[in-house]
Amino acid sequence: MSVKKTAISMALLFGASASSFAAGFNGPFVQLGFGAADTETKVSGLQNIDSHVAADGASSEDVFRGMLAVGYSQSYDSFNLAANVFLILANQPGGSRYSSASYQSAAHGISVHNEESGTYGLSIEPGFNITDKTLGYLKFAWVSSQHDGQIVASVDDSSSASFYSARINGFGYGLGVKQLVGKNVYLAFDLMGVDYENRCGAGSGVCFRPRQVLGFISLGYTF
Repeated sequence: MSVKKTAISMALLFGASASSFAAGFNGPFVQLGFGAADTETKVSGLQNIDSHVAADGASSEDVFRGMLAVGYSQSYDSFNLAANVFLILANQPGGSRYSSASYQSAAHGISVHNEESGTYGLSIEPGFNITDKTLGYLKFAWVSSQHDGQIVASVDDSSSASFYSARINGFGYGLGVKQLVGKNVYLAFDLMGVDYENRCGAGSGVCFRPRQVLGFISLGYTF
């Protein structure tokens, strides 16, 4: 076989392979997943409430949550590019912590509770068709959550509570893999870390900065 015929044969073979790749995950899709959300909230500035209590630090909590995503995927030879909007179903507690100290025979303490809710985002996922049934990809996401913080300060058996609530945005990054298990049906595994912006309560001097790790196993369908 001549070099020219060999090159043509290889090109046709690659083209057929690329077409096979492209057919696997092309088109609009919907995913429903179940997994875990680990949320850690760093709190600073609590000494502004009571200088005797060294309460700065972080609290964290793990919960199981659902995830819904709707998007579009398109292959270009072996390269794939997808985008989706996603919603985390239910809230994600960020943990509680309590610090105390005593001086002049008086007990002092500060209790802090954090929680994220209404979490949604937009994810861009460049990937590579490993086979005609397996797709690996990276995740780059913009994420938004409603953060609610509660601070209860107790001094000399009297207590006061203050609340902080604000929508905060963050950047997410991670990776994932999809595996076709039937015609237009696939399983997916996604792992993503989210680093939110730092927000401070007006006039309180107390600041919150949540971080999350989200991991989900999903069942997807391509239309």
